[in-house]
Amino acid sequence: PADDRPVSGWLVLRDGADGEVALTPAPLPAAARGFVDASAPAADATYRLVALHAYGHRSAAATATAAATESFDGSALFLSSGQPNPACGGATMAFGLPRAGAATLRVFDLAGRLVRTLVAGDRPAGPGAAAWDGRDEGGRDAPAGVYFCRLESAAGSVTRKLVLVR
Repeated sequence: PADDRPVSGWLVLRDGADGEVALTPAPLPAAARGFVDASAPAADATYRLVALHAYGHRSAAATATAAATESFDGSALFLSSGQPNPACGGATMAFGLPRAGAATLRVFDLAGRLVRTLVAGDRPAGPGAAAWDGRDEGGRDAPAGVYFCRLESAAGSVTRKLVLVR
């Protein structure tokens, strides 16, 4: 940030046709190191990261333009390959459901063993995101390697590869 005071949180904004749009309902915590725009437009987008300081002061931290990549268009089940990928300690998967209903998002190792369940239960139609902290169901760090993230719903299933490095 342009201000050397400690950061207490972050705002993520995206330029839109009607001006800047806040992408988080509340500021992200100061320790946050990633964010996935689950409602990213199909076109290139410009984002602004704003650092929040004590006593309400704000300072510009970064501005970036992201090229359009894979995105959810609402017509079919969607799962991103995870960001970042390769991941060092964790990643966030953006996903989309074409209709409401039961859905699961699970992480499996190369042998097909369940490592972690990230989403399980009824979900609304539309975009969403789930974070994996690189840990298994027992809270232990998963070893470095290749993992498969699998999204399943009544609309079908889709699997993406994610590489975890330590």
